[in-house]
Amino acid sequence: MIHHTVTSGSDRTVRLCHDGRPGLPGPLPQGVITKDGRVHLIGYGRANHAGLGDDDVLLMGFGLPAHDPDPATTGTLTNSKISLHTSTPEPALHGGWNQRMTWARAEKATRVAINSVVFRSSGQNLTTPGTYIKMTSRFLEPALLALGILAVRGRIKR
Repeated sequence: MIHHTVTSGSDRTVRLCHDGRPGLPGPLPQGVITKDGRVHLIGYGRANHAGLGDDDVLLMGFGLPAHDPDPATTGTLTNSKISLHTSTPEPALHGGWNQRMTWARAEKATRVAINSVVFRSSGQNLTTPGTYIKMTSRFLEPALLALGILAVRGRIKR
């Protein structure tokens, strides 16, 4: 599980994710992406706080197109009759991995995920992998939440 957090400075972010905070011991995730784009692997095994945002990272890398494709309309005029055809190309990814892993795209991926959960529609043109990422996360996230509730319940019973 990869985690992103808001702190000042990369070292502080990595330290927070590794050590945790009062009431939530570390490691919080197994890895963290800092604002400078570096990926830090800080743990293995069980993470104490991460997971439901992983689809956002996948959307940033593979699901959000660089821009919404513009529809194109073509037509023919034959004997005073106009025939029009409008088509929209498939959304496509552009640029390398570093160009896709930006804070603007992270914000956009978070909006897509929240809209997808709240309104059951992301309102965003997604690439084909992006569509599958959202469908999978809609299916799995309630199950992961249920497993988390069972884990908390098991700890309370002890």
